[in-house]
Amino acid sequence: MKILKFIGSLFLFLLPFVGVVFLFGHSPYTEGNSLSTFAILNFVYAIISVGLLLLLVNKNLPKQLLLGYVLLYLLGAVIAGVLGLGEPDFSVNMLQHTEREHYRYIILTLAALLFAAGFILIIKNRWDKFANWNKLIVLLFIAAVAEFLWEFNMNYHYAENLQLWVNEGKNAADFEAHYQLPGLPIGGVGRIIEYTLIIWLGLILAKSYLMKKWSFVLLTIYCLLGVYTGIRVYIYGFDFPDNIKFLLFFFIPAGPILALYWMSVALLTKSTRIET
Repeated sequence: MKILKFIGSLFLFLLPFVGVVFLFGHSPYTEGNSLSTFAILNFVYAIISVGLLLLLVNKNLPKQLLLGYVLLYLLGAVIAGVLGLGEPDFSVNMLQHTEREHYRYIILTLAALLFAAGFILIIKNRWDKFANWNKLIVLLFIAAVAEFLWEFNMNYHYAENLQLWVNEGKNAADFEAHYQLPGLPIGGVGRIIEYTLIIWLGLILAKSYLMKKWSFVLLTIYCLLGVYTGIRVYIYGFDFPDNIKFLLFFFIPAGPILALYWMSVALLTKSTRIET
């Protein structure tokens, strides 16, 4: 039984990537595919993923924690949608289909709100048991949500600002550097905050026996790579040597969101002993 549960949990860990492969075949960036069909399939994926979770979830969890974890689990559907769209088109061609990138940043904004709601429910459940220093995590939380919302709002309006730039007779090829590079240091600090917040939350939950230690260790390793990436982006921008360019994955929004999703799977499938 334990082996079957482990295999099921492993499948849930990998599920967003299954969703990415499936949705990528329906990406509106591929000629002949529509955004409306993509969005419907993204929603269907979310429903199926929740159905699969019901087979493995620990039903003995307190309702408040259970709801908080499920909200974080829904981030898997956002990851599938964002990565399934494929790479964004920042060229002038994007002006022909602005709705594609609007969709990307609408669901990313939804992810920020799901994260905020899930975090609040989890912390509220454990608040009375926190040492005073642990309550400072709220400051990181506020900063993380603020950075997410700022970043997603800025990128949502990328196309409109590109159109204004082109209307002024300027070269569209120069716009990306003009619009995005000044915000890279903020993004770098944002990733440092977000990954540090996830480590801190994981530590609290692991010490409360809500997360297995090995899950916390793996989560921490992943997040430390994210912290390093944030520091490097803050200092050097996107100037990464070829042998570590893979670290740029940790800078895109899907990086920390994936960590939150994996945390939720670890929490939802663990046979829980709650520290009182």
